[in-house]
Amino acid sequence: AQYRAGLLGIPVTPILTLVEFATPSPTQVPTVQIATPEIQISSTPPSTPGTYQPGELVEIFGTEGDGLRVREAPGLLSTVIYLGIDNEVFQIGDGPVLEDGFEWWYLLSPSNEARKGWAVSNYLRAISE
Repeated sequence: AQYRAGLLGIPVTPILTLVEFATPSPTQVPTVQIATPEIQISSTPPSTPGTYQPGELVEIFGTEGDGLRVREAPGLLSTVIYLGIDNEVFQIGDGPVLEDGFEWWYLLSPSNEARKGWAVSNYLRAISE
């Protein structure tokens, strides 16, 4: 005989099992803080101006490898012609001219006629011959 629940008078109780699935909880995204170095840019070179005479020899110093901008005319807005390097020697041709808060001197290279122009005195120092 076939056995079927409910046919023999046995009440059938449906069994329902609820299975709860884990619901995703909101996750916090870790905060990453990146330290940015403070960069200080100054248009003011170190203050070490000197007084020079035409014909006197000077050398570039203290640019920390950045070089000295030699310009067509005195002033920060004048075109940069070339970059003088530390220990490069020049002869004073003219100056001083006060412009943009700096003292400017006209430099002439004793070894290269093309290297001449105006530069701030802050990166120049007299040298003995």
